[in-house]
Amino acid sequence: MSRADFLAIEIQEMEASIARREARYQEERAQLEAAGDKQAVKSLDIANRSIEVDKKNLERLKKEQEKLAKEGGSQTSAK
Repeated sequence: MSRADFLAIEIQEMEASIARREARYQEERAQLEAAGDKQAVKSLDIANRSIEVDKKNLERLKKEQEKLAKEGGSQTSAK
């Protein structure tokens, strides 16, 4: 399995994971807001900062994937 193949799989898995976690976060946040529990909302927001970190990591992986694709195209053209 090439690095590009690995990145494609990793990106798909991360996108799915982030989507699930964001949906769960939004649902929990809505419930807490409806209950008027501002402190719990704040705690939930803090606890879910890892989603933003994962989004940044996902963008980094996508850039790496693009770079590999460009390099692969250059190598193919050079042959």
